Amino acid sequence: MKQRSAEPYPAWADAHLALKYITKGKARGSKVGLWVRGESQRRLGHVGKWAGRRGGLVIFVGIVSLALLCVGIQNIRLDTTLASLWTPDSGRLLHELNYVSKVSGLTTDTNEMLIQTPKANAHHSSMLNSKALLEHLQVLQKALSVTVDLYDVTWNMKDLCYSANIPTFDVQFIDQIFEKVFPCVIITPLDCFWDGAKLLGPDFPIQIPGFRGPIKWTNLNPQELLMKARLAGQAGETHIGVFEILEGFMKRAGIGTGYQEKPCLDPKDPDCPITAPNKGAETPPDVASILAQGCYGFAPRFMHWAPDLIIGGPVHNKSGHVVRAGGLMSTVQLMSSSELYEFFRETWRLNHVEWTEAKAQAVLTSWQTRFAEEVSHLSVDDDRSHQFNFYSFTPSGLDSVVESASQFSWTWGGIRVVGVVLSAMFVGQFFDGSDNSLNWKTRMGLVLGGTAIALLGTAAGCGVAALLKIPFNVASVQVLPYLSMSLASQVFYILLHSQLNTAADAKTTLKKYGFSLLLGICIASLFIAAGALFPIPAVRSLALQGAIFLVVSSLALIVVYPAFCQLFLKKRKIAGGCNSQNASVSAINGGNRNTGSRSAPLNTFKNNNITLNNEKNGKDKQYCNLLNNEKNAPELKPDDIDLEMAIEEDSPDKCLTRSWTTIYVNLLNWKWFSGIVVMLYLLWVVVSGLGITRLRLGLPITDVVPSHSSEWEFLTAQGKLFPVYHIRAVTKSNFDYPNNQKLLHKFHETMSSLPWVIRDDNGGVPPMWLSVFRSWLLRLQAVLDKEWKLGHLHKEGWTDSASADGILAWKLAVQTGHVDHPVDITQLPSNRLVDSEGVINSRAFYVYLTAWAWNDPLAYGSTASNLKPEPRNWVHSPEDKDLKIPKSAPIKYAEISYLLRTSKEDGTQEEDQESQILAFVKEVRSICGKFEARGLPVFPWGIPFRFYDQYLTLPINSGLVLGLATGAASVILFFSLGFSLRPVGVILTVAVVTMLQIAGAIGWLGVGLNALPVEIGLLGVSLVVFTTVQIVVAFCCIPGSVSVRRAVSFTLVGPPCVQSLILITLTALILYSPEFTFIFTHFTLLPQSWLVGLSHEDPAYLQPLTPSPIPKRGSSSRSGGRSNGSSRTGGKSSSSRGNYPPPPYSFRGSSSRNNYYHGSNRGGGHSRAPSEHSLSTITEEPSSCATRRSAEIIVQPQVVVETFENSTTTKVSAKLKVEVHSSMHSSSSNSNPQSSVNTSTNMSDNSGTSASTSSSGSFTSSSASSTSSYNDKFSVDD
Repeated sequence: MKQRSAEPYPAWADAHLALKYITKGKARGSKVGLWVRGESQRRLGHVGKWAGRRGGLVIFVGIVSLALLCVGIQNIRLDTTLASLWTPDSGRLLHELNYVSKVSGLTTDTNEMLIQTPKANAHHSSMLNSKALLEHLQVLQKALSVTVDLYDVTWNMKDLCYSANIPTFDVQFIDQIFEKVFPCVIITPLDCFWDGAKLLGPDFPIQIPGFRGPIKWTNLNPQELLMKARLAGQAGETHIGVFEILEGFMKRAGIGTGYQEKPCLDPKDPDCPITAPNKGAETPPDVASILAQGCYGFAPRFMHWAPDLIIGGPVHNKSGHVVRAGGLMSTVQLMSSSELYEFFRETWRLNHVEWTEAKAQAVLTSWQTRFAEEVSHLSVDDDRSHQFNFYSFTPSGLDSVVESASQFSWTWGGIRVVGVVLSAMFVGQFFDGSDNSLNWKTRMGLVLGGTAIALLGTAAGCGVAALLKIPFNVASVQVLPYLSMSLASQVFYILLHSQLNTAADAKTTLKKYGFSLLLGICIASLFIAAGALFPIPAVRSLALQGAIFLVVSSLALIVVYPAFCQLFLKKRKIAGGCNSQNASVSAINGGNRNTGSRSAPLNTFKNNNITLNNEKNGKDKQYCNLLNNEKNAPELKPDDIDLEMAIEEDSPDKCLTRSWTTIYVNLLNWKWFSGIVVMLYLLWVVVSGLGITRLRLGLPITDVVPSHSSEWEFLTAQGKLFPVYHIRAVTKSNFDYPNNQKLLHKFHETMSSLPWVIRDDNGGVPPMWLSVFRSWLLRLQAVLDKEWKLGHLHKEGWTDSASADGILAWKLAVQTGHVDHPVDITQLPSNRLVDSEGVINSRAFYVYLTAWAWNDPLAYGSTASNLKPEPRNWVHSPEDKDLKIPKSAPIKYAEISYLLRTSKEDGTQEEDQESQILAFVKEVRSICGKFEARGLPVFPWGIPFRFYDQYLTLPINSGLVLGLATGAASVILFFSLGFSLRPVGVILTVAVVTMLQIAGAIGWLGVGLNALPVEIGLLGVSLVVFTTVQIVVAFCCIPGSVSVRRAVSFTLVGPPCVQSLILITLTALILYSPEFTFIFTHFTLLPQSWLVGLSHEDPAYLQPLTPSPIPKRGSSSRSGGRSNGSSRTGGKSSSSRGNYPPPPYSFRGSSSRNNYYHGSNRGGGHSRAPSEHSLSTITEEPSSCATRRSAEIIVQPQVVVETFENSTTTKVSAKLKVEVHSSMHSSSSNSNPQSSVNTSTNMSDNSGTSASTSSSGSFTSSSASSTSSYNDKFSVDD
């Protein structure tokens, strides 16, 4: 007789054997799928065999290899600059940023800002009072006075700030006065009051002969100074024209009495000028009404500070007047590093230093840091700190605090590692789905070993990522390593489950589970790595590192952990747990069934060391030796394997406490439970769909800044009180500016019509540079026309009565714009500087530009046009008879500035700020796109576009990422699963639905949708897909009905997958970081939502239902089973008995001519071997776990014979039912057990003929310990 296999699922354990059956025509199935699985099993079997025999060597080599990879950790490069982390580094935005940096040298705004807010419990909750403004003045004045020493030079605010452009008069004492008196540009609410002059300096008062006292802005009256200078004859007759130009300059800028006629915050201040309107008043000024219309700087025409820039959170009364405000803000405009470098490049102060732009940036950073430190020091003053909060902000300070918080913390790192290890041990001990009882110390040792390997593998993954020069960030350091450890737990829990719950060594474990594990790791890492397609550097690094961590740690577990388990169990000489898988399958078939192996008798198995009713140990338990001797196992051939094994009833495992897996599989067999599962799942899908409608784009910058730092406090207050953004429209080269002025004006009008643009008192917006340029020319044209009529100007030149502006206009009117003949006097008087349509003379456009930029510098500077190349230098002098004016180079770069706020002017309730930002970013992009199509090369630039422009393409990028990941996964699954579409469809459907559910969770939680939540969603998809792959692969390899295959597949891989999900849930709680909000919202709160509400739902009870669309592989039809219920089933019909597992691949009927059934017990050492087309089920039901008082054995062999003749098919089946009932009394060893035997035989054929025979009888045995068994012997003639 041929020896039969103990494995009922050859496609699961050894696919090559099943493939040979298909080749021989005894079964059918996917040859490609079996070949792929068989080849992987063969190679993995070799690895497992080698690892099992040389466990110590494998562990040693594995640990050494991983330790060597960990050396790469020292090469980690940490990227902590927010601009580089969260700004797209490819596509349109990168091209625009590179263009700005290359042409203008600018990278971002360089401003120093200070925000003042009241304390929550302060007496004055409003900031619109004199006390708040005076405190603001003191802090700002002291902070601006700080200096730093670098490169043997003392740097102060005056050296670094942006000052208004002033004309050059070539008169030394006038130029010196202007250089010292003209202050830095400071946008502050203090400019509404005389006290604002205290910020303007100069630090060293100017002494002017003939004037009483030193000159400072607190006592400076520019008009009076100019008048006295003229009367005193300081300039002499040769400088009369200079004073005229100076007077015109001051008049155009609106410079009058300076701050001398503005109210004082403290009317009793002795320095308050007598010209102040409230000098000596007893009551403080009405701050609210004064600030309501904004403030004006020292040049009112060009320096108007809108209320939105200086007061925050205003509260209006019914008449629209501001009555309260929640904050005050001042902004000091500093030069950029490139501007600072250019400004000091030729100065004598730095002749001893090799001056570079990097050194200029170092000076700026150092001074800004000193400013922030001073503000922090001043804000803790006892009296001040009890009433007001002061927050400062510097870009360098922001980068510094992010860098500090991103460093690895050994304290938090150790706490998280210990937390993950303890969680893994807790889950491994209390959430195992097996029915065996194993020493808890042994189990903890195995779990601890797996966790240690996962930890070492994750560290090795960090080393690999560092060697590949993938930059790390705060998420890579504080989140990803611990999350990767829990992700790898999926692998080690499955391997641990196999070691504990099957009689498997390392070779068998890898043959059974290795293929599905590798396939799951491949698909999971593919979904994780797909996030690298996003153009966000932080997300790209996170995706690549996550995939690397998962692959390295999982491969380490697959190779090292089985060897560790086998070596560990051998050292402890552990007898492992019983195989509980069949018990779960029995439950799904509706009865109490035996899980004993079908290839062995019910007394003793020599090879597997299985003993039933062992009187020697006095316990009714079953022990299985996990450590089978491979050398003693005979090599099996396909003909030695019985593919049609049955599931036994009434497992002795019933004596043990049933695991949650068995209970759950029992529940799955109930239709009402499955219905509830499906309904709950559909309900969750509907809820997720509603959550998708609540999705909003955005990632608040405060989420990626360390919480409760000064920068975080400032950004929080700014977002709440001052939602104002400075943006620029940049026009590029390859544009004919002189001949397309109307298009440029039209663009400005369109942009100015946006509802978010801040307007002045008259409802207008600040004019663009071209409009200011045109206005200047129109004024000169009017002077020219007037003085031409008066005769002061004529074709030959001008008279002594001509004004300086008239002479300048005459010089401009004779310009031709041609280099060869630049001057043509014959153009007078018909030539117009600006025609009737408001278009500047295009031929002389760049000549006029030179004159405007250098002769009206304050107006030119106020436009913030930042023209590149800069206009040529030429200062007009009435005494200069040279008519040639240099022509500037064509414009390659120009800026048009706008101030936008995230609220409309119609008084309606403001929407979410991020939604407003995205709305105007989208609208501005749309406007720029339309005008670019009309020939104007323009693009927007500014903080909102740098950080929010990515959201305009986020839906497309997300769809691309998900589509490519799904497509690549489908190709891999299609070839790996043998060109079978249905399993691939099930896996991908679960992946897509999971992503939709995660999107719904994001919507309900209110987390802004950006590339980071999408990547975290891909992490969630990878978890669910990994579990689904395990279940589907097992499902495809298991024979039987759908319910049986579903139950067995879940029993094989379901419990460890649920364990890993529980561990990941606990790990997400451990990842809480007190410093970064986005770590809590994205890596703790968000994973909890889809792990608890989604991932536990999918693998735990939905995924066992999802493989249902995968059909049985043509299982042979069977009929029969029990026709009526027995006393053990309570009278219920047991027709489900026919749902025993068929072979994994159905057989085409080969007739069996000689079939014998032997009912006697001959040679009890021989196992029962049913024929290819028969199934025998032996059931033994103990009534007690302590002692067996009765025994019942039922044998149901079935013989099916099919014959084929021409087109007629005849099928004859014979069924024999034998029941043996034995009563055994343990009270006395001499008592006689009572046994009864019922035998029935049914034969039928498909032609309608049938015969039945039944017999019954009873016998009495004198041995109380006798065991009744049947050894079925069949002669199979292939």
